[in-house]
Amino acid sequence: MMPQSIAPSYVTFLRDWDFRVVALFDNWRSLNYVKNLNGIGTYSFSMGSRDPRVDLFKLDYFVDVHRAVPGCGISRYSEFIGFHRKGVYSVDSGGDQIFVSSGMSLEEILKGAIINFPEATIRSYKFCSSNRAILEYVRENCGDLATVAEERYSNGVVPNFEIDPVTEYGPTWEGDRAFENLLDVLVEISKFSGIDFSVEFDEASSKLRFHTYTGGLGKNRTYTDVNPLTGNNSYGEFPFTFSLEKGTISSISYEDDHSSEANVVSVLGDGDASTRHVQVRESPNKDLSPYNRREVSRPQGGFENEMQVFGDGILEELKYKQNITIKPLMSPSSMYHSNFGLGDWISIYFKSQIFNRRIVSVTNSVDSYENISLTLALS
Repeated sequence: MMPQSIAPSYVTFLRDWDFRVVALFDNWRSLNYVKNLNGIGTYSFSMGSRDPRVDLFKLDYFVDVHRAVPGCGISRYSEFIGFHRKGVYSVDSGGDQIFVSSGMSLEEILKGAIINFPEATIRSYKFCSSNRAILEYVRENCGDLATVAEERYSNGVVPNFEIDPVTEYGPTWEGDRAFENLLDVLVEISKFSGIDFSVEFDEASSKLRFHTYTGGLGKNRTYTDVNPLTGNNSYGEFPFTFSLEKGTISSISYEDDHSSEANVVSVLGDGDASTRHVQVRESPNKDLSPYNRREVSRPQGGFENEMQVFGDGILEELKYKQNITIKPLMSPSSMYHSNFGLGDWISIYFKSQIFNRRIVSVTNSVDSYENISLTLALS
């Protein structure tokens, strides 16, 4: 029997504003992209600037990278799609003329909006389930309700953009986020609730769609309570473990960084001087050593519960970093997109310990082969 081929194939499409393919690329000088969980990814794509297709790149055309691994049963799928936001023409020392297209993933739509409604209105203030808060904020600032007729200060409707229907899920979230960046608020609620989100392109309908993942994006593939009869873990998944010993990674680095940590936050509310309302939130991480207490303050008016939720969000944002970065070695039983992917929880055996971590970032450089690295964190 012939061994399975692990060779991937890539093709990149350039799509216009209506998602029609205007160019196809099956070779290039360089292609790099980064995918981030609940955040903006980036890409860079370079080619010879004498190629006539260079003139087809227009502001906010879509660069759509497709990947397949036919020998491992992975059919062609859209691995990354983003907006063309920057074009650079250059000539190197050897006289070689180069064009570089770069830009951001579809989540840049969310970064480009603010919650542009008056304070203390139903559009800026939410007291509801976390999933409802996320979906309402997106609809009101990017969707069909992002209009002056709805008392938004400016029209912000994104064309060809749909949003998941509202469903109630997650802990109750409270906050007034008038004039704050939409993506920043969504990240805050996501960290509070454990709900993930993304903006995807649906090729069948030629629409962009905002999704929430109430159960979290990805699968739990950790080596947790494995059933010896089925081989599955307690989440019903076949566990996946990265380790040097198993030959599933080529390199690994472990980061335990407390240099920028904050573990006590004083939330400064309404009032002046001695009458100012203050809520103090603390993380148990302050007790990791006798000298580890690190304090910050942040202004945030509102109700007591709202200030507490805000403070907990600051603690999450400024907590110490305990990340692992690995370069996986591909094989038929250890294949990106099939055995692990963005959002998955997996196990890593390192330094005689098992760490259960989540894949929060994927970085890839595609030349004659792919060079994937993964960043893994506690969440």
